[in-house]
Order: sequence, then structure tokens, then C-alpha cells
Amino acid sequence: MQLSHVRLLVKDYLTCLKFYRDVMELEVGWGDENTNYISFKTGGSEIALFPRADMALSVGESHKPVDAEHQSSQCLIMAVDDVDATYGLLKSKGARFIDTPHNMSHWGVRCFHLYDPDGNLIEVNKEFGA
Repeated sequence: MQLSHVRLLVKDYLTCLKFYRDVMELEVGWGDENTNYISFKTGGSEIALFPRADMALSVGESHKPVDAEHQSSQCLIMAVDDVDATYGLLKSKGARFIDTPHNMSHWGVRCFHLYDPDGNLIEVNKEFGA
């Protein structure tokens, strides 16, 4: 398992996009003002932005207000060779899952989500065709 990128779950997508692109001058890897998802090249792991409310819908946190203390504001993305095998291994070790392995066709990945012991959101995924 290796860190693919850190996804910041932002309240104001356009303002944050402009900050990382125009102020921090990070190179865009994928996405723009209209995609509701953008990744930036950093010379190592990428930084990605995604609206917090959209991620909350994806992992079942949408019942919490966007400003809620417990709604996730970041997500560590871990790339693996086999999502289902990794799920089984982590399950055998007592991991606390949000969902089971599933395809997110519009994201281009097979993934599952879990929390670390402190409640930080983690996505384990493999890109289709990778």
C-alpha cells in the first residue's frame, strides 16, 4: 500500500482551487473550475480538492452539516494492487469500515473507505486499468 494523494475536502471548491493554482502556483494534474475535482502535482504525492458535501454523500456522512466537527475535512488516498484482498486483510485485523469494496465508475476506481482510530477518513483504491 502506498500513499497516492491527500484529498482535501473543501467547503468552497473554487476559492480553494484558485488558492492552490494561482497563489501557491501548483501545476494542475487533472480537473478545472467545472469538474468539481482537481489534482495538483507536487513533485511527490498529489494534493486533490473535492467538495466536502460531495465526499460526505459518497461515504454516508451527508446527514452531518457541512460545518459539523465530525464531518471529514481530508481523506488519505491509499493505492493498492488488489482492493478486495486488502479489504479482507484489514477486516481480519479489526479495521472500522464505512463501506465495502465497490466500483465508483465516475471516479474511475474500485475502492472502499474506513476510519483510522482517531476518525480520519481513508480511501483505499485501485484505478480501473491500472
